[in-house]
Amino acid sequence: MPQSVETSWSIDRRDRAVQDLASLIEPELDWKMFETCERLGRVASRILASMAKPWSLSEAASVACMSPTYFSSFFSRRLGISYNRWLRIVRVAAALRLLLTTDLSVARVAATVGFRGTRNLQRAFRQTLGMSARTIRGRIQDHKGHIHKDSRKLAKNVPVVT
Repeated sequence: MPQSVETSWSIDRRDRAVQDLASLIEPELDWKMFETCERLGRVASRILASMAKPWSLSEAASVACMSPTYFSSFFSRRLGISYNRWLRIVRVAAALRLLLTTDLSVARVAATVGFRGTRNLQRAFRQTLGMSARTIRGRIQDHKGHIHKDSRKLAKNVPVVT
């Protein structure tokens, strides 16, 4: 019986692939900034504690005790990216970790990390990582559809967001 692509894919290749994905996310998750700025830290803590919630710019601004316009400008100046881009990256990182460590469906992962649906998750993955969540899940599953045991070890390379 010929080996499937998934079972013949070496751990070194898997590890490099996950490190490459993680390297796309890591620079944009500057957690030190959240530690040094109380208002941004408060926003990040609230979002991470209830990631499934939609978290609009207005809600985040309210947590920071700022107007939405000022918060947007403040956030962008401090982090170098917009609040919405940062939130998408945080959600993608959390979703990637769940894809690597659980057997949850892509739809369940999307709901858990706060995407409105699978289509939004897929779009965010393509924009952030260059491939869909289903593609990533397909690469880490064995021929029976179970998460490859070594993939859980690879999750250590994905930035922790919770």
